[in-house]
Amino acid sequence: MLRIHPHARGRLAFTLIELLAVILIIGILSSLAALGVRSAMTMAKDAALKATFRQWAMALNSYKAAYSTYPNLGAGYDVAGDTYYSLGEGDVGENFVRALSGKNMDGTRMSDTQRKSLNRELRSFCAFPNDVYLDQDPATKKLADYLGNTHITIVLDTDNTGDIILKKKPKNKTALKLQDGDRLNAKIFIGTFEEDAVQNEGRDIFIFE
Repeated sequence: MLRIHPHARGRLAFTLIELLAVILIIGILSSLAALGVRSAMTMAKDAALKATFRQWAMALNSYKAAYSTYPNLGAGYDVAGDTYYSLGEGDVGENFVRALSGKNMDGTRMSDTQRKSLNRELRSFCAFPNDVYLDQDPATKKLADYLGNTHITIVLDTDNTGDIILKKKPKNKTALKLQDGDRLNAKIFIGTFEEDAVQNEGRDIFIFE
């Protein structure tokens, strides 16, 4: 039979201070775990967005291989320099989808004028699932990142020099490995910038190749 020393009887229960300390520790650990989960989810979403941008870059390269030039999505196309597009401006985003998918955002056939200027053979270089649209809805006619930022920047080496110069740069410029004169050794840049984010929610997420 277990015998409890008389002086130990008062120590069988936690004191209030001990209970509060345990609760505090559990709260801290729970907060750290939640932060870790959120951080992991953010990293996964960023990686998925970069994968989407790489698919678009591959599609642009395939388009150029097929038509010997990058698609002319509207005002700004420059054969004497780099071409800068924002997919959230005017009908640039719609033309981007038309050029790379061979059809309109809603899946309907392009007009003859659009077909002749954007993708005359109606080739499909890339698919555009719902999750690349604002609110995951093609009816918005806006491409967006997962934070709702429609200002997706695309820079193309349309003068075929083998490098491009960014008019706008991410905060982490070291990842770009810029050459003299802020030249980026790449033919395509696709990304979103923190300064363009909606309601101050956003990050610099980009790819180049």
